[in-house]
Amino acid sequence: MIAGSLTAGLVSVERMVVCWCSAFWLFTMTEYGEPLGISLWAFLAFGAASFLAIRAFLRRPRTMPALMSLGIALAAAGTAGLLWKCSTLPGVTANAFGALAVSSTVYGCVRACTDPPAAARSISAMEGTICFFLAFLWVQTNTGMDARYSAPLLAASLASLLVVLGQRLQAVGAPAGRSRARGFAVVGIALALIAVVLALFLAFGAEPLGQGAVMLFYGVVYCLKLLVWFFNWLLHVLSSLFPAAEGGMAPEPQMTVEIPQEVAEQGDIPPWVLVVLGIAGLCALLGGLVYVMVRLRRFRVGGRTAAVAAGKPERHRMRLRTWLERVLAALRQRLYLLWMLATQRDSPRALYWFLNRAGRRLGCRRRMGETPCAFVRRAAGLTAELSGDLEALAAALSEELYAPMPRQPFPREAAGRIRRGFRRAMRRARRAQAAAWLRQRLARETPAGD
Repeated sequence: MIAGSLTAGLVSVERMVVCWCSAFWLFTMTEYGEPLGISLWAFLAFGAASFLAIRAFLRRPRTMPALMSLGIALAAAGTAGLLWKCSTLPGVTANAFGALAVSSTVYGCVRACTDPPAAARSISAMEGTICFFLAFLWVQTNTGMDARYSAPLLAASLASLLVVLGQRLQAVGAPAGRSRARGFAVVGIALALIAVVLALFLAFGAEPLGQGAVMLFYGVVYCLKLLVWFFNWLLHVLSSLFPAAEGGMAPEPQMTVEIPQEVAEQGDIPPWVLVVLGIAGLCALLGGLVYVMVRLRRFRVGGRTAAVAAGKPERHRMRLRTWLERVLAALRQRLYLLWMLATQRDSPRALYWFLNRAGRRLGCRRRMGETPCAFVRRAAGLTAELSGDLEALAAALSEELYAPMPRQPFPREAAGRIRRGFRRAMRRARRAQAAAWLRQRLARETPAGD
């Protein structure tokens, strides 16, 4: 399964290998004029073999020293084999980075086996790979590197996207069987089409895009040089207003802005084109800085913060508008209840509210999660002579609350008996409470010796 820990871990390891090889190609191309590094196929085979070996090793419980010993052995063997037989890295520093790449790949294998990448981590890795691919494409266009060197990063980006899609399908519980196979087929076709479009872009659109990026860069540099020349000219104008002393500063020649040979070979470029591109680039840079500053202003650093006790919710001051809305909603609900009790006195709903209030006074409150019909049936135990009427009330209340069709009105005689019976029960309860309070008061005031 594509979203399983095996495939996700293996893709994460191979993605790390591709990123390391692409980074070696970038730095050696800019420094030595040709892409050098570790052989991609050998490095990919080493990463896959290390991942499978560590995964097989961890099928049984192991101790941390045993896992560290295996990782060190794999890193040492990979460093010796890859740097000796399959590497064209020049110099000691480059080979030290090659050893670091092999060691970090082994560490990535251990992490992928012990902690398989989740969906959030896979998404972050996919975004980072795509950003690296775009940066690699820009440098590749500027340096004239062969377009085939960007294919591994393109494949890594597509594999990362496939892993993310598989993990998302597994998270939402895609149905098994033919529909699931059809879903993966659609995803595969979509990825194939994306790969074809990206290949066409690399063949026909990458070079113009890179040339445009180069022109934008040199336009920004051109505008900056013009600003420096303007301030230099202004400084000399201001200094010419004062009498020059002997041995004073001689006027500097005017600055000339040179266009690089790579850009000049494409034809005559008017200066206004570079000026427009430079102004656009400066505006974009200024907008980015303003956006970053606005985002940074949201963070608060320092100051005294009140410690919140664990388990207690944090209290916030309620706004006046919210408080008024809640008060008006409660008042509206209360008025509606009073209107219903006055106009629909003998309806099942009004009788239910009457029983709810009487039950609170008689010590028979409605329980948490108890339905209105169940509460009415339980209240029948308070008065044995009203059990039949209360059962009829429960049935009528159920019809009023849940029945879609018009219901029969509840008999007024039964409603009157229910009200009279519970009022007599409440009067008896009040008399009993008053008698108990009086006996308690008399017992407290009577001396013990009497």
